[in-house]
Order: sequence, then structure tokens, then C-alpha cells
Amino acid sequence: VVRRLPDLLVPYRFAERGIRVAGRWYPTLAMPWADGTPLGRWVETHREDPQRLRRCAGALGAALARLEEAGVAHGDWQHDNILVADDGASVRFVDYDGMYLPELVGYAAPELGHPNYQHPARTSAHYDVGLDRFSCLV
Repeated sequence: VVRRLPDLLVPYRFAERGIRVAGRWYPTLAMPWADGTPLGRWVETHREDPQRLRRCAGALGAALARLEEAGVAHGDWQHDNILVADDGASVRFVDYDGMYLPELVGYAAPELGHPNYQHPARTSAHYDVGLDRFSCLV
């Protein structure tokens, strides 16, 4: 998926035995540093610039359409997981532990995402390609 959406998703390396805590191994993802400003800070900086805000809203809508077209969902759109270019014309996503992929159909969501960006009725059963729609509206 990352190879099909390199401008939206940062490449990563998955390690099944990534970190050991109290004698138990847990998986990890390692990724290079990604350029951009977290959405929350970006909006705070540009809150008086309606043109940039509209451009960013358009970039988020376009990103949602491309993710859905690829059959995936990020699962946790929120102020720290979306990096915005200074001009607001492009976004990138980080933190993939809630991501939905077509191979996961039928599974429950491993997390519910930041509660301030999720529909209040969302449960772990809501885990499919449309997962990011409500968050995008927020």
C-alpha cells in the first residue's frame, strides 16, 4: 500500500519482535523522519489564513478519496497523526497501528482512534475502508 501512495504514507519496516517489555516481545514499525507540521500545530499557525485552511481541507478530502480508492483506511486521523506541508497543499499520515487493509476484512479494529475525531458510536466492529470519513469531516 505504501508503494502505491508514497506521497501519503511514509515507508516503514515492520519487526515482529521489535521491543521486549517485561520478558514479552511486541511488534514495532520503524520509519524515516517525515517532513511536515502536525495538523494541530499547523492549524494554530495558519488559523488566520482562510486560503491555506481551504487548501488543507481540500488536501485532506483528496487524501481520503485516494486512501479509499486504494481500499485502505488510516483508522486514527487526528492532530498528531497528520503532517501538513507549509502551504497546506499536501498531507502525510503517520502512526499506522489502527490502519485497515483489505487483508484484514472480518477482523475487529485493533484500536478506536482518538475519541475527539471518531463518531461517538464507533466500536471495534467498525473496521473497513470507510473508517476515516467521520474523522475527515471533523
